[in-house]
Amino acid sequence: MNRKIIVILLVSLLWLTWAVPVFATPDTTHFGDSLSSPKKEINGAVVAPFGTAVFNVYTRIGPFSPKERAQSVEKKLKVIAGEPFYRSDSVRMIEGETTCDIVYGDMIITSVDDGDARAEGATRELVAKARQAKIIYAIQQFRTINSFGEILRRVAISAGILLLLIVLITLINKLFRSLKRKTDLWQDKIMKTLHLQDFAFFNRQRQLAIFLGIMKGAKWLLILILLIVTLLTIFYLLPWTKAISIGILGFVINPLKDIILSLWKYIPNLIT
Repeated sequence: MNRKIIVILLVSLLWLTWAVPVFATPDTTHFGDSLSSPKKEINGAVVAPFGTAVFNVYTRIGPFSPKERAQSVEKKLKVIAGEPFYRSDSVRMIEGETTCDIVYGDMIITSVDDGDARAEGATRELVAKARQAKIIYAIQQFRTINSFGEILRRVAISAGILLLLIVLITLINKLFRSLKRKTDLWQDKIMKTLHLQDFAFFNRQRQLAIFLGIMKGAKWLLILILLIVTLLTIFYLLPWTKAISIGILGFVINPLKDIILSLWKYIPNLIT
């Protein structure tokens, strides 16, 4: 019996340990970041056509605000990423008199002016080269993740995860049914009636009912945790639901982190 309990708990812990890091930290690393890192914090409009930031634009060019420029770049990148004959070497940098342009064929994807360069703390050419590398990387990542083979692989992994969840739930149910059968022995050996003068206010039947209630609650709590982790993992693996998984995870982890930090900071006061 003890071996069964240990095996099920170890399998559950290994499953949680593997699954949570899959989506606990969203991928925000981009190739080319080392080419130009901002020397000071300046707010800009984020270009994130595929759910993750590629770069920021900071200044107005002509009648277009930074936000409008970012939206325009996002639309163009989505169009380029969807082209069946896309080639990364077609994303080029062209240096002009007042701007450095990133182009794809005849399409200007984005322009880097002196304001953008100052915000990045580098020259226009360096900033433009960095953005060119980030654009190529972001498109390649998007096309790889959304390729038929990759989607098929992720669907297969998701099916395997669901199968593992079913196996774990089955083992958990067997474990708790076995524990429930053992309660009669525990009732005679461990549980005793508590008396207050001549009144038995906590007899064995009540102790048994409370114990069974705790076991039932623990079982459903464990199943619920496994179910949530499984769904979030599957949502993260599939590209069309990845943003949902990250959003839900943020709602769960951020308050939990605040609670843990608050408890940690309160430990000295608690000891005092």
